[in-house]
Amino acid sequence: MALNNFIKEIAGKPNAETVLISILQHANRIMKEHHNSERLIVPLFKTLEFILGREEFAAIQGVQNVITEMTELVSKEMENCKSIMRLTASTGTVVCLLGLAKDKEVSKKLLDMAARLLFDKEFPKVRKALADKFYLILVAQTEDHGAITTTVAERISDFLCETDWLNLSQDEIPATKEAYENLFLE
Repeated sequence: MALNNFIKEIAGKPNAETVLISILQHANRIMKEHHNSERLIVPLFKTLEFILGREEFAAIQGVQNVITEMTELVSKEMENCKSIMRLTASTGTVVCLLGLAKDKEVSKKLLDMAARLLFDKEFPKVRKALADKFYLILVAQTEDHGAITTTVAERISDFLCETDWLNLSQDEIPATKEAYENLFLE
């Protein structure tokens, strides 16, 4: 609640953009300095999901550079990760970054991260968490954004709803992954 009030209060001030970008830069610094520290990264990911989901961040001009760096840092945190807590916490951060990223290369990297969470991990709850959050971001999309056009967003939304992410067997993953990848073909 305090963070919510702080963001609302600062948003109307002349230095709002500088302060909000500074918050994200500090988050990046924490990820650099405390790489793989479960006790810090899990709450940080949850906080980032809350912050990045705020409309105040979507309008900031300089946020794209910070998002590019954050995408790289989140990717490093997910590499070879077997922690269900960290992977689950990362789903919201990945999806919110995807919702903000305007650069096609950054969007593609985030889509690759999302695909790894959906198909390369053996954690059904992580798949389900990502699918649910990804769906909500896509449903809110009203224009082409990054690497996702509105047409592709509709296809992905339908696909996410039609797939039983909790009960997807290891045998079904290759065909499901191929179907997902085909959604991006225009």
